Amino acid sequence: MTAPGDPALSAAPGPLYAAPEAFTLTLTLGGRYAGEQSWAIHPERSAVVARVQTDFGGVLPEIRRVQTSRLHPRQHISLGYAEGDGRGRASFEVNFDRRAGTVTLRQGRDEASAP
Repeated sequence: MTAPGDPALSAAPGPLYAAPEAFTLTLTLGGRYAGEQSWAIHPERSAVVARVQTDFGGVLPEIRRVQTSRLHPRQHISLGYAEGDGRGRASFEVNFDRRAGTVTLRQGRDEASAP
């Protein structure tokens, strides 16, 4: 898998990622099972989406966190980030609007924007 920021990537023409990629990591704490983390990177309309789902367990309380990042496929800039428990709406979202020059944060029903 090629990571954003890889020098070979910046010189490469075309989209950032051409095909979906996925992998899973096992988490340990002190040598004991502590959960699993699944990564998936795929193109979606006008963005590359990276979704990371972490399921804690074993020696840690059972909790799920889902993090989603959206990246412009050619300009390599962030379009947005969201984090939640994977059961619906994210607990918070950050969206970057390059044209308007604003950053918008949503948390629950609250929303704030700044230039």
